Amino acid sequence: MTKMTSDLNSGSLAAPILDLVSRVEGLLQRQASNPRQRMLIALAGVPGSGKSTVSCALLQELSRRDINDVAVVPMVSSVYLRERTFEC
Repeated sequence: MTKMTSDLNSGSLAAPILDLVSRVEGLLQRQASNPRQRMLIALAGVPGSGKSTVSCALLQELSRRDINDVAVVPMVSSVYLRERTFEC
């Protein structure tokens, strides 16, 4: 089991993820008046700080709430140029 899977299964992220989901739902409600407007949510942090874990947990919780029109777009830093894919 990877650390990401362990963190997601342990529930240690439950409160912060539910807070993020609540914020996303609020943004989506505001966006409803202008559906052509796109929304970008960025997570930033040092390597190993849990950005991928939080992204994955956020996607899973949004999916549970039937919010599926989302994507994770990994960024490539200038010091980390090898090809990567994002999978939950």
